[in-house]
Amino acid sequence: MKVILSKISLTNFKGFAKAEKCFDEAVEIISAENGQGKTTLRDAWFWLLGFNVSDVIPSRDNKEIPNLEIKVETEVLIDGVSYIFTREQKEVRKTNKDTGVEEKMNNESSYLIDGVPYTLRNYKEKLSELFAIDYDKLQMLCQKEYFNTDNGDKWKWTNRRKELFDICHVDEVLADMVNKDCYSLIAEAIRKKTSTTEIKKAIKRELAGYASDKEKNLVLIADKQNEVAKYGGYDFSALEAEKTELESKISQILVGNSKQVENEELVALQKKKSEIEMQVIRLRGEETRSRAEIERKLLFTTDELSKIQKRAEDLKKDMASAKSTSEVLERANETLLAETWSGELVCPTCKQPLPTDSVEESKRRYEEDKAKKIEINSKNIDERVDFLQSADKQLSEFRETYTVLNSQKKAYEAELKTLSNEDKIKSFNDNLAEVIAAIDSISKNEREVHDVSSVVEPLKRRVSEINTLLGYKRIMADFAGRIEQLKAQNRDLTDREMLSKAKVKQLDEYVREQVQLVTDIINSKFHNGVSFSLFNELYAGSEHEIKEECICMLNGKTYNEMSYGERYFADLEVAKALQAEYGVDLPIFLDNAECFTGDVKAEQQLVLLYAKKGAFLDGIKIEVIL
Repeated sequence: MKVILSKISLTNFKGFAKAEKCFDEAVEIISAENGQGKTTLRDAWFWLLGFNVSDVIPSRDNKEIPNLEIKVETEVLIDGVSYIFTREQKEVRKTNKDTGVEEKMNNESSYLIDGVPYTLRNYKEKLSELFAIDYDKLQMLCQKEYFNTDNGDKWKWTNRRKELFDICHVDEVLADMVNKDCYSLIAEAIRKKTSTTEIKKAIKRELAGYASDKEKNLVLIADKQNEVAKYGGYDFSALEAEKTELESKISQILVGNSKQVENEELVALQKKKSEIEMQVIRLRGEETRSRAEIERKLLFTTDELSKIQKRAEDLKKDMASAKSTSEVLERANETLLAETWSGELVCPTCKQPLPTDSVEESKRRYEEDKAKKIEINSKNIDERVDFLQSADKQLSEFRETYTVLNSQKKAYEAELKTLSNEDKIKSFNDNLAEVIAAIDSISKNEREVHDVSSVVEPLKRRVSEINTLLGYKRIMADFAGRIEQLKAQNRDLTDREMLSKAKVKQLDEYVREQVQLVTDIINSKFHNGVSFSLFNELYAGSEHEIKEECICMLNGKTYNEMSYGERYFADLEVAKALQAEYGVDLPIFLDNAECFTGDVKAEQQLVLLYAKKGAFLDGIKIEVIL
């Protein structure tokens, strides 16, 4: 689709009462001094297309001239077919009831194509149909500087990036890329549109948690192993056999020195005494195991409390830093908003007033730089506000978790204080004392001439020692089981660590391939040294993460680093490439063309507007409004 602007006629538009200009189909060169109306021709074309153009109403003594009918009419060739586009604007006036004076209410525009009237909405739809391009893309394709320039909230680097992604179908390519088997571990997170930076941060938090849990388990394993080693040298089977043998000897000695009837009673008492002693040992063993389990839970809870407290303190420091930085940025924005342009109005050499367009351009660049700084500061402030909101929520979660764990800790401490089998043991001891008294009574009454206590008592003491040692048999079995359980947990944590590390490796490879693929696809559309930087790995505090951006480059220079002429060239190349992608050749006005020193080659119709001292507009019928 090729669009040629053949002729344009102006009536009461900006500085012209009447003006008419015919254009060459390839390259039209218009040279004149500043203030002659070169830019007015460009603005008239843009105004006709429905773009926003400031100060179209002619003025006198800095006041708009009232009751003027503004009209712009063009002849346009679209693939060789001629069309007449017309836009007219009239004032809508109304008499004030209070003063009786007629006052301006607003301006009203009408649109025509080949004499057929259209509403603004239908006019835009018709332009889209004739140019074979969505109207929303028209301004971007007609104004060479539009694509690379931020335009308030309507057009920013994110819009440029999305436009390039849509043209090149990047999202479809990335969707195919993430389906590869080599990205199976991270595919789900990426499909949720989670940024790679956030995914990596989440994985690092997982790794830190696994390392902490493994370290805690190793401490517990060491404690249990020390307990096992303390009693691990005993042969419990041999001790049980020895105990049985000793009890048999004691019984034989006592029976051999008593009457048969009383011997049976004494054996029963001895058996009962042994049973009571075993019950006491079992109770003490149960108490020891319960105490050990509660102490383990108490240690775990205490560790978790310390960990949460440490995280909360670190988070508070980060929040304080974020708040401080936000305040600094807000003060910086206030300072910027208060600043005004203070450039030169007079040439320091010849003391002559500088050209108006140079002064205005200097002011415009100053305001653009100022707005960009304010935008960057505001974005940083918003990021920190988002962080503070998220941190407040996380801090609340820490408090809730801390409260729950602290309650558990207090419960364990209270349970530890009340944990005792002494009352039960006392009951058994009282019963034991009665049995021992009965045994002593029988032994005293029925003792033979010779005394066997010197033989029996050492045997009894050894039996008592063996009973004490056997009480640790079950405790050691419990500790051994717990050790194996902790080791199994650490093996599971190690497996999870390996999986998370594999995710990090896949993520790094995905980012590398993504950056290379997207950059190659998009930059293949641009030529003559023009490209776009879409990712940045080297920004402060990145830890080698990727920051998305969309910055026009020319031979390695960023757009902000380019000279005015280099920007001019880059803007033109981008506009040409975009028009080629959309399959349409639209006229491009090149204002301040004297800044451009390269060769002008393009499929599109180009209108070059040169500022040339002493030159006046030629080939234009003009009646200037005074």
